Amino acid sequence: MDASDLLPISTWLRAVLWGFVAGVGLPAGAAAALTGRFHHRGVARMMALGSGLLLGVVSIQFTLEAQRRSGVARATLALLVGAALFSGINLWLSRRGAENRKRCGECVAQPTEAREPGSGHAIAIGTLVDALPEGLVLGVAVARGMAPALTVVLALFFANVPEALSATAGMIAAGRSRRYVLALWTGALTITPAAAVLGAVLLTASPPAVEGMLEAFSAGVLFVMAAETMIPEAFERAPAFSGAIAVLGFASIVALAAL
Repeated sequence: MDASDLLPISTWLRAVLWGFVAGVGLPAGAAAALTGRFHHRGVARMMALGSGLLLGVVSIQFTLEAQRRSGVARATLALLVGAALFSGINLWLSRRGAENRKRCGECVAQPTEAREPGSGHAIAIGTLVDALPEGLVLGVAVARGMAPALTVVLALFFANVPEALSATAGMIAAGRSRRYVLALWTGALTITPAAAVLGAVLLTASPPAVEGMLEAFSAGVLFVMAAETMIPEAFERAPAFSGAIAVLGFASIVALAAL
């Protein structure tokens, strides 16, 4: 059996397309950091908006849909498993130098390779892992024969921009080379479409309950990613109106989902 037997070519292409559209926010944010100078206050506010968008789509789009498809108990269990798994991975990475991988460097510095040897590899692994759950949830929609909700695609794209912008600024401040930065975000951009294809493959002809559990699992991962890697940057030194900006992102998802 070859790949085309598992998944029609058109489905492969749709999964790759939606993964690319959502993931392209990463190199966009990195390019902005490489070509311009951003101070912590501006980065923090953008990160607050991105956090609000991500938390909104996790709660309104992913978790509620997962509960509808797989039931409250199974969706809640999958949500908690995803959260615990990512939190454990993030702890492991943090002990190897990737704790501050999304910090802009002005408020909290990322480690240099000289100070923490191997931190570059840990940051790379963490960045690639961060891109996985987005692709998986896009693959869920593709497996259903549908396009992902516009709300989901927009939220993931616009949340990715400040993530990459802040992380890239911190990497450059820590002395990472442009080659390292470009290779890292290129790799992350390939992970999201690949994960979307994987999600579509895993869920082709799967019952709705399984789809819902994978969606809830990915939601748990994304929630913890926002809480542990984005929100600390967003609220470091408490920039004015950061909380309101986060709510603006959340409210935008609520409004779009209701249309």
